[in-house]
Amino acid sequence: MTEIKGLIYGIYPKNDELRIKIGRWERGVLKSRDIEREISQEKEEKISLFKSTGLDYTDPLFNWFDIFRPFTTATHGIVPGPLTRYRETNTFYRLPEVDHVGKMKVNPSEYSEIEANPPLPLFQKNSDPNYFAFFPSPISFFKMSKVNPELSLETFTSGMLSIYSDIMKTYGFKNALLFESLPYQGEDMSVLSPFINRFKTILVTEGNLKFADLTPLENRFCSIVVTPEDMNLEIAAKHSSVPGIRLIDSHNTRIEDPAAIRKEAEESAKKAGSGSIYVTFNDYLDFLPDSIATKKLNMLKEVIN
Repeated sequence: MTEIKGLIYGIYPKNDELRIKIGRWERGVLKSRDIEREISQEKEEKISLFKSTGLDYTDPLFNWFDIFRPFTTATHGIVPGPLTRYRETNTFYRLPEVDHVGKMKVNPSEYSEIEANPPLPLFQKNSDPNYFAFFPSPISFFKMSKVNPELSLETFTSGMLSIYSDIMKTYGFKNALLFESLPYQGEDMSVLSPFINRFKTILVTEGNLKFADLTPLENRFCSIVVTPEDMNLEIAAKHSSVPGIRLIDSHNTRIEDPAAIRKEAEESAKKAGSGSIYVTFNDYLDFLPDSIATKKLNMLKEVIN
């Protein structure tokens, strides 16, 4: 029988009350210390929900305005540029403008005010074995930034992975998730080896995996999560302990049938020759209302049980 594991990752939708309070903070009505406490309390409640589902999960990232912003504003050598459309969605991110990758300007695990973003800490402290620290993959980060022409992908990746590793060490985290926003275009994935050699890592990918060179990797990923096309899952099964598949729509309010999702997951795992599989969303859930996201979580809970 196929073991099905569930995964939730990335920026989670805020409820209306928290959105209003963040708006008040942006207008200067609410102090930064106060909004940090509000966000922290809301994170604790949402993490309790995540734990109750039995899914693997990341921090809900309520204090991240976009997936690059905390690093864009708090890293030497990187500054926030103009608002830029995020892929083909109706959301925007501040384009990172990268001269070089230095160290973080602040301790990411402590309270600190940073430019154009709610205050840190970056994550809630969490020792749950089902918890994974969320990071944008340096490969997508590089491709979605305005980068100094003299800065190579390898040098940028090395710098960002050093920052990620320091954050993992500061928090005492063992598990991490790297999120790709864009498809691969022939990148040598060995640039990620220093990180996955140290930490149990899930890689959430976009597009056709045959356009990434995974053969030089020294170790396997915990999971490579893929879109359901071509030989993606077979490639993921070869290079990770548990392949994963993105079956649930994060941009549609329709709640999927858990039996249908489970059947597709089982068939996909069998085709890939794997006895277990992760099932997750095709994007993070911030594009949906909080109430719909909760229903999607409960649906996925039915899939894995």
